[in-house]
Amino acid sequence: MSDLRDLFAPELVEALEDFVDERIAAALGERENGSEPSWLSIEEAAEYLRVSPSTIARMLKQGRVRSSYVGRRRLVRRSDLDQQVVERLPRRG
Repeated sequence: MSDLRDLFAPELVEALEDFVDERIAAALGERENGSEPSWLSIEEAAEYLRVSPSTIARMLKQGRVRSSYVGRRRLVRRSDLDQQVVERLPRRG
């Protein structure tokens, strides 16, 4: 199987890749409950938790949050972030 770059102009292939990335991210970002996207970019995840993107990167590196790549985009599940917050809450007892 040949690479698309062998058949088409690199600019066209890059434009197609960007288009596909956007469509997939949009599909993954469909709203779970009608109000919030279920997948967030690193920057969106940082805003959601009110931390820096480097904190999200550290959480990913430590395995505390999972991620998936869609093209060049790295996305995290909002539910994983929510779970991190719940696990860090002080327990009443």
